[in-house]
Amino acid sequence: MTSKKNSAASKAARQRVAQKQVKVAPFRPAAPDPASLLGRLTSHLSMGWRNLFKQDRGYDRFAKMFLALLVCPGRKTLTNAFHMLGHTHEGWRADYAIIERAVWKALDLFKPVLLGAVRKLGPEDVIEIPLDDTCLPKTGLKIPDTSWCHDPLAPRWVSKPTKLGIRMLHAGITIRDGQNRPMVVTIGFFNAPPEPKLKVKKGDTATKEEIAAFKVREKEKKLTVRAVAFMAWVRKVLDDNGFAHRKIRLIVDGSYANNVVIEGIQHLHDTELIGRFRKSAKVFLPYTGHEKGKHVYGPPLPEPQYYLRDIPTTLLQFAMLHVGGRARGVHFADIPGILWQGTKGRLMRMILVKPLPYLAVGQGIKREDRTQAAPAADGEVKIPRRRRKFYNEPSYLITTDHETPAAVLAQGYFFRWQIEELHREMKTDLGIGQVQAYSDALNSRIHSAQAASYAMLNLASLDCPTGKYGDGRPELPGWRRLPPMRVTCHELITSLRNDIQRINFFHDPNVAPVPLPKDFILTARETYQVA
Repeated sequence: MTSKKNSAASKAARQRVAQKQVKVAPFRPAAPDPASLLGRLTSHLSMGWRNLFKQDRGYDRFAKMFLALLVCPGRKTLTNAFHMLGHTHEGWRADYAIIERAVWKALDLFKPVLLGAVRKLGPEDVIEIPLDDTCLPKTGLKIPDTSWCHDPLAPRWVSKPTKLGIRMLHAGITIRDGQNRPMVVTIGFFNAPPEPKLKVKKGDTATKEEIAAFKVREKEKKLTVRAVAFMAWVRKVLDDNGFAHRKIRLIVDGSYANNVVIEGIQHLHDTELIGRFRKSAKVFLPYTGHEKGKHVYGPPLPEPQYYLRDIPTTLLQFAMLHVGGRARGVHFADIPGILWQGTKGRLMRMILVKPLPYLAVGQGIKREDRTQAAPAADGEVKIPRRRRKFYNEPSYLITTDHETPAAVLAQGYFFRWQIEELHREMKTDLGIGQVQAYSDALNSRIHSAQAASYAMLNLASLDCPTGKYGDGRPELPGWRRLPPMRVTCHELITSLRNDIQRINFFHDPNVAPVPLPKDFILTARETYQVA
């Protein structure tokens, strides 16, 4: 009798607890305005990513998770994203599983971005793809894919500038507006860790077979080899979607302008390269003699640094190019038909750009003098009562393109700097790398998905109508006299937060929303407090 009474009492207690529990309603966002930034972004996500998931509910969970990662305040972690969605008291296992157990790969997310960006270009425009690598800072070697990476911001007195992080390969596509201003949209961002050192037991030595297999794996994971594989993927995607006739121009820095990349892309049709090489490189003219033997190199030319210094003025060309946020006069020399030892006998073309003069801001220049400054006929800025000039470093470029004018190639290389600005935006504003992912599957996909969602946001911003500055964007601060050259990441996130707050996009439909006044818009500072 006692056991029956206890079981009945426990059953009644469970029923009382169940009645007190409040069921959390499923996530049903309000329909955004199709003309708003939020509406265009959700449309891009639906058309590009829905076919990667077997069920619609899986796509909905995935898209809203990364939409919340874009706009959540504080650190960009999955925990803050779940708080932004209102899933604080729900189970998070399904959210993690939608990434860890996904059947798609990182590059599958960037395929619609690549095709959408190409459609933004003109029918005859060359597809310019800047490519570089970066490192997401980490604090422990237990995190998957973490290794010691090169630190370009380390002090000069450090003998080995390294930092702990995840090495990422980053590629974008340059889109220009009507005023020739660049905007780089990410079309590839994925983990590229080096091969870990060969481990053997204490007291044992590695066999020849193990060493040979290690060298093969080490070669396959080099950044140059991964860059060639990525360009082959880009060429295949374009060929399969009706863009086989479009020309690709790969724009790289000195670490990728070598024989591995140049020889790898020469098998891809309509694909050229332009990059920076050393100022002390050994360059030659082609061999034109009649001596027997395998002669490739002819008479040597001066090193690029001396060639540019001693070149006659009559051989210099001049063009107005977009450099440093404005049009400036650039002097350069075009030397076709040369051989460089770094390309093993392949005929190349050398473009040498003279240093650009500028006036250092803060060197005793008054505000009224800066406002009176005006560009001269050659694009140089001249300020009254200031004669001292400063100069940037010259550029030594080498390319496989023998037909495009040198001014067009130099302009494309100057626009490569936009990918460096993207690195800063991704790490500071977007917080890519702050997600605490400790499983191999989650760590290999989460950073790529964050970059792909921001790329979709950039494409959505290009579809929005371009009116006067301030339509749907936060007001400029008082010290800004001119609008920025392009829409910044902070402005896009602020506009997206405003659209979300206007329609209570992340609000529980079972709870009455807080009424907002007409023409409501949050300032740039207040958007960080939306949660």
